[in-house]
Amino acid sequence: GKPIEKLDLPSFREWKTIADQIGRQERHVKYRWEYYLKTWLLQHFSGTLNLDIRRMLANYLAENFEDIDSVDWVSVASRPEFAGQTQTSLRYLFYTFLFKRTKEKMNGSGE
Repeated sequence: GKPIEKLDLPSFREWKTIADQIGRQERHVKYRWEYYLKTWLLQHFSGTLNLDIRRMLANYLAENFEDIDSVDWVSVASRPEFAGQTQTSLRYLFYTFLFKRTKEKMNGSGE
C-alpha cells in the first residue's frame, strides 16, 4: 500500500463529489483536507498529535537558513522532529503563526 504521507484525494472529480455531498465549496474541502485533516491523520499515526512544534520550527529555520527565501521546505518536512507534518502544513504554520505574529509584534512595538 501507499505510505500515509501519500494519502491524497487528487482528482477534480473526487473533490467535487465530496464537496457536493457535504454541501461545501470544493476549494474549502481541499483547504480543510490539506491544512487540517491530512495533517491530523499524519500526526496521529506518527505519535505527534497535539505536539506544538512552533518553537522547534522557528529555531530550526533560524539555525539552518539565511532568510525566508532560502528555506528548503522538502528538507524541513523530512526531519524526524517534524514527523506528521507536510511541507504545506509547515509553511502554513510558519507564515500564519510565526512570521505573521512576529511581524505584527514588531510593527506594534514601533520598530
